[in-house]
Amino acid sequence: PSEGIARAIRQPAKPTDSAVGPPTRATALDLYNQGLTHLKRGDREAAYRAFLDSFRSGEKLDRVRSQQLEDFLRELSPRNAGGTRTAAAETRPLQKPGTSDAIAVAQQKQGLLFDSLRSRTLNAVFKARQIKEDNPDKALQTLDEMLAVVNTATLDKSLSDRLKGQLTSARKEIARERDLRAPQVAQTKRNREIEAQFEAEQQHKIRVEQEIAELVDKYNEFFRDRRYEEAEMIARQARELDPHKPVVVTMFQKAIFARRNEINERRREDVDASLWDALNDVEMAMVFPQDDYAYPGRQEWADLVKRRKRFGRPDNRARSDEEMRIEKSLNSPISLHFDETPLKDVIDEIRKQVEINIVIDKLGLEEVGATTNSAVSIDLNGIKLKSILNLMLEPLDLDYTIQDDVLKITSKMRQQGRLITATYPVADLVVPLEIGVPSDGSISSLAPEQPVTPALQADGQMAVRSSSAQFQVGANSPAGLAGVLPGSGMQTEVSGGPRSINFDAISGLITSTIDPGSWDEIGGQGSVRGHESTLSLVIRATQKVHDEIADLLEQLRRLQDLQVTIEVRQISVTDQFYERIGIDFDWNIQDSIGGPRFDGGTGGQQNGGGGGGGNNQNSGPGQPLPPFGSVIGGGMQGQTGGGQGGGGGGWRRRRR
Repeated sequence: PSEGIARAIRQPAKPTDSAVGPPTRATALDLYNQGLTHLKRGDREAAYRAFLDSFRSGEKLDRVRSQQLEDFLRELSPRNAGGTRTAAAETRPLQKPGTSDAIAVAQQKQGLLFDSLRSRTLNAVFKARQIKEDNPDKALQTLDEMLAVVNTATLDKSLSDRLKGQLTSARKEIARERDLRAPQVAQTKRNREIEAQFEAEQQHKIRVEQEIAELVDKYNEFFRDRRYEEAEMIARQARELDPHKPVVVTMFQKAIFARRNEINERRREDVDASLWDALNDVEMAMVFPQDDYAYPGRQEWADLVKRRKRFGRPDNRARSDEEMRIEKSLNSPISLHFDETPLKDVIDEIRKQVEINIVIDKLGLEEVGATTNSAVSIDLNGIKLKSILNLMLEPLDLDYTIQDDVLKITSKMRQQGRLITATYPVADLVVPLEIGVPSDGSISSLAPEQPVTPALQADGQMAVRSSSAQFQVGANSPAGLAGVLPGSGMQTEVSGGPRSINFDAISGLITSTIDPGSWDEIGGQGSVRGHESTLSLVIRATQKVHDEIADLLEQLRRLQDLQVTIEVRQISVTDQFYERIGIDFDWNIQDSIGGPRFDGGTGGQQNGGGGGGGNNQNSGPGQPLPPFGSVIGGGMQGQTGGGQGGGGGGWRRRRR
C-alpha cells in the first residue's frame, strides 16, 4: 500500500470512529458502498472513515474497487498535527510565525482551490463510472468537461497535473471499456430499434383490425336495412385500410352486387308499371265521358297567368337588377304627409321609405323655373309611389324616368325628348286562328280556301273573316273520295293561300289610343313598325308611352286568356261513299217487325234470283275491294238477273 495508506493504518483510531467497538458484520463491499453514499452527500469525513473501515476489514474487493478505494483514502486523508495535508498524503511544514502574510494567503487560496477541484474531480469520476455502462459517451463528456475546468483553473502545475492525471486515467479506462463493448452496444441498439419497429407494426395492425371490426358492424347494419349505397361506401373505407383482407374484398363485392341488383329490380318494376299504365290509359280512353265539360278552376287560370309572367315584361328590353327593383318599387304603396315642404325633403323621405336611389336633375328643374326648395304639399296614405310622383310633380311641370339605375326627377320636356327603342313580341295578337266555315256541299270544308281569322280591327273590336273553301264529294260521283285516299283519281276542290299577318290593326290601336300626337304619322317623333320574321313590333317612344303600351298589351292578353275557340266540321256523304271505303253496315238487327227494308229489296224478292244471285256470288270472305270508280259486281249481276231485284243486290253491303 502507498505511504498515505500506511500512515492511516499506523494512526490510532478515534474513540468515535465506527471501527472502535465490538465487531460488526458489515463486509468490505458494504463499507465501500457506505463511503460512496457519504461522498455523494458531501460528508468527506464520514466517507473517509467508511473507506478506511473497508480497507481494514481485510476482505478483498475487485480490482476496480480496490484501486478506487486507494484513491479515495489518499485524497480524503485528514490533516495531522505535523503539517498540512497535500495530494498523495504528503505533508509540508507549517509556516512559522513571522512568515509573510501574502505567502500564507496565497498558499491558503491554492489549498482551498485544490480542495474544491479535487472534490469536483472525484465526483465527476464517480458519476462517469456509474453511467459508463449505460451511456459511455455521456460519461466521457462529463470527464472532458471536468478536465476543461481543471485546465482553466489557476492552480500550481504539480497539483493540476495530479488532477489531470486522475481524470485522464478514468477517461482512458471508460473509453477502453466502451470500445470493447461497442459491438455489444450496437447490437443492443439495433435490437431495441427492431423491437420498437415490431411494436409499432403490431400496434398498427391492432388499430386496423379494430377499425375494420367497427366498419364491419356498420356495414352489416346498412346491409340489413337495404341501404346498399351506404354499405358500399363503408366497404370502400375498409378497402383503404386493408385492400387484400378477405373480409374486406367480400364486403366490397357483395355491396356492389346488391346495389346493382336493387337497381335492376327497380328498373323491372318501373318497366312493368309503365307498361301497365300505358295499357290502362288505352282502356280508359275507350270509356265514353258522360260528364259535362268543365272549365279549369281559378287556380288553373292563376297558374296560366304565372307561366306567362315568367317571360318578363311585354317588351324585350334588357334591364339591370336595380332598374327592375325600381320598377317594382313604383307599385309599392307609401304614405306622405307634408305641407309646404321643400321638394328635396320630400324626395329624401321617399328615398328612405322605398330604399331606392333618386336623383334630381337640377338643369331640368331650371328649365321650368323650379328648384329643390320648391314647396310641395301632399297628404296621402297607402298610395302607389308612381301615383304619388305624378300628383306631386305635375303641378311643377316635372316628371320622372328610370335611367342609369336611378329614378331621375326632371322636366317633362327632357323626359319627352328622350326616346327609347324597344321590341314587343305580339305573335299571339297578329297571327290569325284558322276557323273553317261549312259550305252547302255534301262534305264541309276539309281543306279551307282561306282561314277565318279573328283579327284586331282599328277600333279594338275582334272581327272574324268568312271562308268560302269547299271540299265536296258528289252524291252520284263515281270517284267517291279518290282525292283523299292515295292511289285514287278523285279530284278535290281546294283553294286558298298562306295566312296573312296583320300588324296594321295592333299598330293602329296603339297610335290611336296612346298619346296620339306623339307619332310620326302626324308629325311626332314616335314610330311603330312591324317585324314579320320575329312577329314583333319595334316601337320608338318615350318611357311613359312605353309604360302605357305595356299596360295595353297586358290587358289584351288578359282578355285573350278567357277566349275559347272551337272549330266544328260536319261531313255529309252518300251510302256509296261508305261502300267504296269498305265499311259494312249490314247489321243483323233483331226486332219484332222483321228484317230491314232496303230500296230494291222487295223487288229482289219478287223477281226471283236476280238480286239473290248477285248477292250470293259476292258474299264470300276474302274477296278484294274493287278500285274506286268501278261498279260493284253484285249490283251488276243482280240487275242482269232480274230488274228491281238486281237493284236490291247492288244495295246490299259486301261482307269483309
